[in-house]
Formats: sequence, C-alpha cells, structure tokens
Amino acid sequence: MKLSELQNILGDEISRLIKSEPDKLSIQKAQTIAMIAKQVINNADVIIRFDKLKASDPELTPRIEDLI
Repeated sequence: MKLSELQNILGDEISRLIKSEPDKLSIQKAQTIAMIAKQVINNADVIIRFDKLKASDPELTPRIEDLI
C-alpha cells in the first residue's frame, strides 16, 4: 500500500466518523485502522532510513538488506 492510498483511507474514515454518530464498533474500527496506519508509517520510515544509509555507505548494504 502506498502512503497516498493510506492517506485516502484515513481521510474516508475520519469523514465517516464526523458524519455519523459513532457507535462503539465504529470507534473500535477507527482505532484499529489508526494502529495499522501507524505501523505502515513506521515501516515506511525504516525503508527511507535504509535507503539513505545505503546511499551514504554502500558497504552496509548486504547486512541491512538481510534485515529488511
């Protein structure tokens, strides 16, 4: 999933919560989506950091690629 797709999903969920009276199930669903989104963003951050590190020190590439 691209971060732009995640942004659209999060925006849709926020709109749904604003438009309706959120019940317990809706709130739980929104919390679950937010937790998953947070993890997707954290994973993207790791990949971006890896790309920066790889560009600055190519000797680290084999060790780091084994982790990703």
